[in-house]
Parts: sequence; C-alpha cells; structure tokens
Amino acid sequence: MRRSSSQLLHDYKPTAAKSPKKSKALQWFVVGLGIPLLGLALLSTLDFSSDDSIPVLQEPGMTATPGDEYLSDEYVVSDVPLVYALEPEHETLTLEIKSGDTLDKLFRHHHLNLGNLAAVALLDEAKTQFRRIKPGDVFEITHADGEIVSMYSVLNLTSALEVSRNDTGFIASIVER
Repeated sequence: MRRSSSQLLHDYKPTAAKSPKKSKALQWFVVGLGIPLLGLALLSTLDFSSDDSIPVLQEPGMTATPGDEYLSDEYVVSDVPLVYALEPEHETLTLEIKSGDTLDKLFRHHHLNLGNLAAVALLDEAKTQFRRIKPGDVFEITHADGEIVSMYSVLNLTSALEVSRNDTGFIASIVER
C-alpha cells in the first residue's frame, strides 16, 4: 500500500546553519593570540633603564630645593641629585562590622592599640557613632605599627566620620562626602 505524500508529514524544522569554516576560526585564534604577543615583543625592545644622577638647576653658591620651578640664564645644571623626604608608611585596614563584632574585638584581632580606641571613643562625634554600629558598617583605619593615624567611616549618603591624630591627641569631625 502506497501512501500519498502529505504536507503534514513533512518536518518543518529549519535547516541547520552552516558551521563556520575552520580557516576563519583559525584566523581569529591567530589574531587574538598574536596581538598581545606583538605588544609584549614591542615592550621588550624598549629601554627602561634610569640614570641615578638627576640634573638639578642651581644658582651658583645655592642649594636647590624640591619646590624650585623657575628657570633663568643665571642658573646652571648641577649633577647633585635631590633627596626627597619620604612619607611615613602607614598600613590601611578596612574593617567591616559583622554580627556580634565590636570595635574592641576587631582592634584586638588586628593588634591595634586599645588605648587609641579609648581616646577616640571619648570624642563627642565618635562616641555617638560608636554607639550606633551595626552589621555592614565599614571603618577604614590607617595605622603605623598598631598606633592609629586616622579613621574614616561612612555615616550616610552625605556625611562621614573622620578621625585624625594631631600633636595633642585625636580630632573627630563629621565631613560632607
């Protein structure tokens, strides 16, 4: 028995798209790998060596200071390098308050000076903030060997608590962000 062909028996799926040619895939692979390698090759040909003797503009008989920016015909070039005073290096910690955390516990864990925390907690602006800490609050603490140099904490969208050390102790202020 022979059946007649009916349109209902046909498969109506679209024909499969042709797969990309291997040569195109290989070409894009070579381009993607070749560009970074070409950049590395160009960087390796550059000379980044530096000369330790920096020419300094000096007036005869005077010493140059780092702020000298004026030039004149009566200045001469000297081979005496300038020595800049380096900023003292401070380490910065970012402490995020989690459930059950206290500043005392975090200071002990990170080996920070608890006396500094007590001194900061006596300041009016910091005292109110320390009473309201909650999970999710973030404190950025800059310290030098455990001694607090500064603290920063966001209070809301427009203000933050900033604590800094001066010669007599700590100063706390609410600053606009």
